[in-house]
This record gives sequence, C-alpha cells and structure tokens, in this order.
Amino acid sequence: MNDLKPVIPPPVKHHRDEYTFGTRNPTVDIFVAERPWGSFKQFVSNETVTVKTITVQPGHRLSLQQHEHRGEMWHVLDVPIQVTVDGVSWSAEVGDTVWVPRGSVHRIANVGDTAGRILEVGFGFFDESDIVRLEDDYARPDPPVDSQPDSDSTADATTSEADGATSA
Repeated sequence: MNDLKPVIPPPVKHHRDEYTFGTRNPTVDIFVAERPWGSFKQFVSNETVTVKTITVQPGHRLSLQQHEHRGEMWHVLDVPIQVTVDGVSWSAEVGDTVWVPRGSVHRIANVGDTAGRILEVGFGFFDESDIVRLEDDYARPDPPVDSQPDSDSTADATTSEADGATSA
C-alpha cells in the first residue's frame, strides 16, 4: 500500500469580495496535490469565475487592452507565449501562470511557429463589453456596452486572433 496521504487544500484566507472584484492575485492560492497516479494543480475552488482557453495562431497577437471590472489569470498550455502586463514584456513558458490585475494594460502574442493556447480564468464581473482596446492589429472597435460576443466567439477560439471573442 502506498504511504501517500491526501493533501488537504489550504483554508480560504481571503475575503470573497477580493475575487469577486478581481483585486486578489489568485496565483497565491494555487496548490498541487500528489496522488498515487500522479498529481493535480488546483487553480481556484468554489469561486465565481469565467474560464476560457484562448488559441493564438503563430505570428498573431491580441489587442493591447485593459478591463475595469476583472482581473485575469493565464496559464500557458502548449508553447511559450509573449506576455505584456503594464509595459513589462517577457516570454511565459509552458506551465507558467501569470496574474493580470484589474485595470492593467496587457496583451499576449505568439511569436512561435505553432498555435499556442492559454487557460484564462477571469475573476470579477465578466462581460465582453469590458474590453478597452488601446491598440489592435485588426482595427476593431471596442465592444459596445451590453454586447454579445463577436461571431468568432467560441470556448476554444481558433481564429487568427481570439480576443474578438475573449477578454485577453
């Protein structure tokens, strides 16, 4: 029999409003639990969030943007992704998790040769009309208030740029 003991998640150490308003960096609450078959990484538990995968085609990038009502946590899934948050740019490697605070100016880009995906977890009020585009390679306007997602919106956006349908 294996001597592995179950890992009990840490107790919630924040006020729920911190997630609701997108003001808490949720990366501090991530934990890994070992199991006999391997392990799992828990990003969030029992919180109201919006979860997406965003696919960015090679040579493309999302608009430089910000959100008034939500923060975003990105987890890089397949290939390194170029990340910019508040004027600081770096290459986020596969497995890296990035916190984008509410109100931060941000974008992701794929400078590689294959499509890359991130898992995005939005904390706070989520609505596509919360995107304020500061620069956009595709010359799209900001979404109108109370708009429905663009027609290229999917749960796993596979268009050349996913932010017409996503928040990142």
